[in-house]
Amino acid sequence: MDQANGHPADGAYGLRLSGIDPASLTTALAQGALNLARRPQELAREAVTLVADEADVALDAARTALGPNGAPLADDDARFADRAWHENPFLRLTLGTYLAGARSARRLLDRAELPPETHRKARFLLDLWLDAAAPTNVPWLNPTV
Repeated sequence: MDQANGHPADGAYGLRLSGIDPASLTTALAQGALNLARRPQELAREAVTLVADEADVALDAARTALGPNGAPLADDDARFADRAWHENPFLRLTLGTYLAGARSARRLLDRAELPPETHRKARFLLDLWLDAAAPTNVPWLNPTV
């Protein structure tokens, strides 16, 4: 409560209207992480997949350095529409690494044995974090900036 006028604080009011409890999102993602921590074989399997994906990304960037490369890595994502993301080897490597890591994080969460509602909340928060970590949010990396 805002003591000056007797109204709820603006942030609390907005959260009540949206029906979202930020703590429940964090708790849901933490439950997924704990679930996976109890199953190290899933983590190891994903680590191997991620290493293979990152090796593919490095080879792709090397091919780009030698000449024009194939298809765009994220042609369905407007954030990476600038052709520099696909033609510049360094930016292509950055983009490929980000996409591989994001896919890996999503696969791990999908393997966590969570109730559907908890999984939905955890996926929402994970997607928010992954979007925030996108290389397009780094001004000195974003060719559009």
